[in-house]
Amino acid sequence: MSNPPPSSRKILIVGGGPAGAVAAYHLAKSGLSVLILERSPSPTTSTTRGQGIDITGPAISVIRRMELYDVVRANCTGEKGFSMLDDSGKVIGRLPAADQTDGGKGGLQLTQELEIMRGNITRILASAAQSLSSSQSSAGDGNGKGGVEYRYGSWLTSLSQSSSSVTATLSDLDGEETTVSFLAVIGADGMNSTVRRLAFSPEVTRNCYRPIGSQWTAFFSIPAEERDGEDSVLQQGVGCRTVLIRPIRTASSSSTSSAPSGTGKAEGRMCSCYLVKTSHSPELAKSATKPRQQALQKEIFTRLFASFPGSLRSRVLSGLRTTSDFYVAQTAQIHLPTWSSGRVALVGDAAYAPSPVTGQGTAIAIVGAYILAGEMAKTPEDVEGAFERYETVFRGYVEKAQRIPGGARIPRLVNPETRWGIEVLRWVFWVVATTKVYRLFGGWGGGKKEGWRLPEYDFAAVDHTAEKQDST
Repeated sequence: MSNPPPSSRKILIVGGGPAGAVAAYHLAKSGLSVLILERSPSPTTSTTRGQGIDITGPAISVIRRMELYDVVRANCTGEKGFSMLDDSGKVIGRLPAADQTDGGKGGLQLTQELEIMRGNITRILASAAQSLSSSQSSAGDGNGKGGVEYRYGSWLTSLSQSSSSVTATLSDLDGEETTVSFLAVIGADGMNSTVRRLAFSPEVTRNCYRPIGSQWTAFFSIPAEERDGEDSVLQQGVGCRTVLIRPIRTASSSSTSSAPSGTGKAEGRMCSCYLVKTSHSPELAKSATKPRQQALQKEIFTRLFASFPGSLRSRVLSGLRTTSDFYVAQTAQIHLPTWSSGRVALVGDAAYAPSPVTGQGTAIAIVGAYILAGEMAKTPEDVEGAFERYETVFRGYVEKAQRIPGGARIPRLVNPETRWGIEVLRWVFWVVATTKVYRLFGGWGGGKKEGWRLPEYDFAAVDHTAEKQDST
């Protein structure tokens, strides 16, 4: 691995997901040079289908300001609504997709205007960031011409700070290590953040990981079937078990993605599948603490859903056995008293994961990355001041987004233990869907937060070298 030259204007971002890409894009536009470390060995493996995510509220505004709205919309899943099924597979009720362009006034709806697979939004944002490398400079020259360099198959192993820089040790798949100095380091590396562990004291990070109830979800892709339409479908079983299947529109399936349920051709299409189990599971908890546990986790979920009474059982268990993009996560949030430590800051799930229950993880990460980069662009010579302003501007929004009506009770309320609980929930859903009463209510995550506006920033690159010469 080559050793990048030290730079007083170079930023290290750990994590090449949406938060890292959005931060890199805007920092480079402001004239800073950015190196992104991504543990995945290649762009292909870092942008697998993964989880379906929602882009809502201010995050849509950020995407528009990046001039990416049209390409994001073109790569959406094509999901048109949400349907709940009974045990036989019959639709109980349906909620249509929301329209977030009006600030989320369409009411409580479970499918948002921009539903996209995490891999697709990551690819789009990374491409936008990397485009600055060719149009400006891949390494940055310190003269107001920033750039973005992605380094795949690399990760962070140590950090140390001085009053003027952060020294980081980087490792790669070849076993090489290099030590490089940066103006600042941004941790965009998820809930189990290495940056957070290395840069923050145990007093700050203690108890930052907060489970929401006792819920585990397996995420994976399965082949589409001819009966699949454009709605996501959900089916529940006793014992706090839920199956959710969501459509994925791909380039090879776009010509048939508009076919109605039961008539669409399945060839070339995929669906994302979610198996949700709400209960205390020491076995799953133990597997989550060890690397490369996919085989064991697949075995656990196969056992948990072997007696699932719904009509989707055989399909999802067959897909579970053969899928290659599989991972398991616990439903949890991250809460920290501060998002920065000296010249190191956290963004996205590393700082304030809201949990999948809110449907806001990626949206909050995109907005947070935009604000963090905007404040750094204001005063690149004072990154600690920029980090303080980032938190001042955004913490109130995050705290509201992390509030979940019902709190830790929500996982069990929407994943009932008993047959009676399932029938009650199905009846409530039928009433809501049939009467369209959902139009009177706003979702807790999708709409805009009252009293909060997305800041405007000037990311025009500035020739700071010229400024220094003038001052002398």
